[in-house]
Amino acid sequence: MDHIDEAQAFTEAHNARSIAAARAAARIPDPVRGDCEACLDEHVMVRGCGGIMRCTPCRSRWEQRR
Repeated sequence: MDHIDEAQAFTEAHNARSIAAARAAARIPDPVRGDCEACLDEHVMVRGCGGIMRCTPCRSRWEQRR
């Protein structure tokens, strides 16, 4: 492993830790029972994500695309 690879690995690890700490510090509202505006499921546990109310599977897909 050369110096460039070491620096890149260090930077990626530092960024991952910083992002994880920021997400952990952010207040996540409690889910409520409602309708998912992404997949249109009714009466499921939803939480605001990306500006609309999403169920857990839709939030997971949205997070993966980000």
